Amino acid sequence: MPTNPSYSTFFTTIYDEPQQLGKIGGGSHYSILRCSEWTDECLERTETGNVHDLCVIWDSDHDTRIIEVLETIYMKGGLSPVLFVAERKGGVTFLLNSAFTKAHPTNKYDWSRKVREVCRNVSQGDHWSVDVAVFNKALDFGAQDFKQIIPENDVVIESYLRFIDSNWNLGVSPYFKYVSSFSDEYEDD
Repeated sequence: MPTNPSYSTFFTTIYDEPQQLGKIGGGSHYSILRCSEWTDECLERTETGNVHDLCVIWDSDHDTRIIEVLETIYMKGGLSPVLFVAERKGGVTFLLNSAFTKAHPTNKYDWSRKVREVCRNVSQGDHWSVDVAVFNKALDFGAQDFKQIIPENDVVIESYLRFIDSNWNLGVSPYFKYVSSFSDEYEDD
């Protein structure tokens, strides 16, 4: 069984398409990355650790320089709202969990501003253009516009995103190995 590539020491690659499979527009293909988080999808601290699965949608050139952007956002504590990241022709699009924008209506604007700053200051001298949209798992099919991600019609794009999400249940999930936090055992009675 072939092993998945390691794009980063911060993320585990749990699924990888190294090149286009099928006929989704522009050579699109994807990888699923996993990291540990101590915040929920709204950037609120949690008592125990979580796992965060997110999808990177690559275009035909599979430009791994986007990983540095993800690492920087992660190390600044801002990655947990992200479900999808799409790199396409020198730009990056982030699809955020709708719970993040529902919690505080200004979250999307504030988060976008911070991420644009990160994308202007990556070490390789790249300057990524940034788009930020919201992915709502609960909305009816056809209620969202994701044209900036893949050069395809709306039905194909949304079907592709929902297929990926339904297979991987993207987002932040509790790490169920331990029922209570470690510190609970040391609290005074």
